[in-house]
Amino acid sequence: MKKVCYIMISALVTFLSGISEAETPMHQVVTDTIRDPSSQRDRLYIIRPDTGQEYPCVLFCPRFGSDNPADYRGLIEHIISKDVLVVYPVYEANAFTRRSIEVGPRTDAIFSLVARATKNLIDTTRIGFIGHSYGAGIIPAIATRLMDHTGWGSNGSFIYLMSPWYYPGTSLRTLENFPKSSNVIVQVFYDDNINDPRIGSYFFQMLKLPLNQKEFLVVPSPPNAIRYKSDFQVPLSADAFGGSDDILDTAAIYKVIDSVFAGVFDRKKSAHTFAFGTGSTRKIPLGNQGDTSFVMIATDNPRPYLSSRPYINSWISPRNPFVDVTKFRKARRMYVNFKRQKVSNLLAYSIDKTKQEPSSEEGDPDILDNPIDSGFGADGSYSVKADSIIDKRNNLSPAYFFRPDTTTTAKWPVVVLLHGYTGQDYTFFEPYISHLVSRGLAVLYPTYPKLPVVSSESRVDEKLTIIKAGIELLYERFGDNLDTTRVGIQGQSFGGGMVPAIGYYLLSQRGWGSNGAYLYMTAPWYCSGISSTQLASLPQHTKMITMIFDEDRINDHAIAVDIHNSIKLPSESKNYITLYSDSIDGMVMRSDHYVPYGTHYVYGQENYLDYYGVYRVGDALAAYIFNGSAEGKTVAFGDGKDGQLYMGKRIDNSPVRPARTTRNPVALHPQEDYFYPWDNLLNPRKRERSK
Repeated sequence: MKKVCYIMISALVTFLSGISEAETPMHQVVTDTIRDPSSQRDRLYIIRPDTGQEYPCVLFCPRFGSDNPADYRGLIEHIISKDVLVVYPVYEANAFTRRSIEVGPRTDAIFSLVARATKNLIDTTRIGFIGHSYGAGIIPAIATRLMDHTGWGSNGSFIYLMSPWYYPGTSLRTLENFPKSSNVIVQVFYDDNINDPRIGSYFFQMLKLPLNQKEFLVVPSPPNAIRYKSDFQVPLSADAFGGSDDILDTAAIYKVIDSVFAGVFDRKKSAHTFAFGTGSTRKIPLGNQGDTSFVMIATDNPRPYLSSRPYINSWISPRNPFVDVTKFRKARRMYVNFKRQKVSNLLAYSIDKTKQEPSSEEGDPDILDNPIDSGFGADGSYSVKADSIIDKRNNLSPAYFFRPDTTTTAKWPVVVLLHGYTGQDYTFFEPYISHLVSRGLAVLYPTYPKLPVVSSESRVDEKLTIIKAGIELLYERFGDNLDTTRVGIQGQSFGGGMVPAIGYYLLSQRGWGSNGAYLYMTAPWYCSGISSTQLASLPQHTKMITMIFDEDRINDHAIAVDIHNSIKLPSESKNYITLYSDSIDGMVMRSDHYVPYGTHYVYGQENYLDYYGVYRVGDALAAYIFNGSAEGKTVAFGDGKDGQLYMGKRIDNSPVRPARTTRNPVALHPQEDYFYPWDNLLNPRKRERSK
């Protein structure tokens, strides 16, 4: 498959959207899409000048979930404009995250495909590797294997890592035997709260390369900037959710990449010195000439310049191959053995058991077994039957239906589960979906596409329309299995922000939930698609839980507070719950934005925050609303009683940090701590409240 566009002298091209109009095109650019013959899935994009010449090659490894090059449109277009071919792999990122031992064979498979697909298209003697986050983390294993196996890069090679994640498949031996002719840039962003900069710093310092072949860059936020922030999203373009194209891209990334190309591929000494330095610490201006307040640190001693803050992916983690987690693993084995003696039968979580990953002796370090044997939070007795449907007439995203796998003709109470912005793959929520169904609930899982990115209120409304259409499609096909008089609407992050609008649509407009209805939001994004009047007019028998995670630094807690306070239900019909981080025998349970996700998602865990927090509260809510359970009412809406706040205990019987509940919430952290603060143009509630 090919798409053709133009590279302009003074403007960036749009290589994924057809032919761009230009007065003075330099040459055409072709985008080839290479598919895996066995699965017919897209595996590679090759973006190249269509001149018949051989060009140096950059293997561009994106963050987890960015399977479309449009997420990095600006950066990729800039690379191509320098007459460098870009290979963009679409890897199954979640497959890499669980077992580091699998990285070698998988990367061999991917890049044998690269070698075949790019034959006679590239100058294999000049090769670079550019990666962001997860992609940056897997590059060291990929680069060393590719160069060792093929001999590529004999006339120049480099690695450019931006905000790197952990390094699966990389060991100390890998670092000791790193290709001596390679050149390395590690770049971190000062206000990044996703990936701990010590991950990049350790890799950089352990590389046995001359100081003039490696450089560590620390990018600051512009002083007094309102829109621009030097965080995890900097390399992303405006097409990606949360991305932009601004001075941080052009001054801090493009300019460095230009000097890397010139210094490594063209052997220009001055350019090489600018990119990799000479062993001393420098300050590279990023703003106007003579502006000393906005400079990027370039150093071979990064430690003094690293920020210190809580990170979603912290240095101390069992996922980090360079951290001594011997005590952690020993504690985990002891814990697993204890659990095996205490509990003989636990329901398997996987929806499709044939696809379960093989267990290892130590188990997955991000999974704690569910210790709840009975009652709320425990798995039920039903297995899961899954169906999916796509409306080809309207080219909608897939909608999934999960129900108990029985022969009964009974109708099941309904939970509409709205996923986060990158949760199109239902396996990310597979453990929770399986749990809900095991307890006799039907789950509707309508999906919506990531693109076009939600850069305006109208884009958000488009996602809402797709969600509603998906629900209607599922009802049309599977309505005979649904008891729509008993309905719960639950959502996470972006989906959490959609819960009030979908709740209004189903409960007030469609008449669902007449015998029981609830709203359940976790870490909600901006509340969209619903007016203040509609928020205040939801059916009065509706019950509501808003749950936040103390260390969530993605969505401002003020968003959740506003939703809780603006939905005019009786005080006894709604509750606001906060979960906190803690540890179990060396395993850190992070109360961050990704609590409800399972371990199929790169940041997901499965632990007590799920079982005692999300699962247990949700079970109690459903039991109270659908079946009139008094115990369910106490757990979901009790006034801070022990049974409501309990989050489990350790082997030594010491309690895990309890939850906190309130009917009168306030935001406890400043909005500057969040990637999506309250004061954002995308927040319709801010605009409405300021009228």
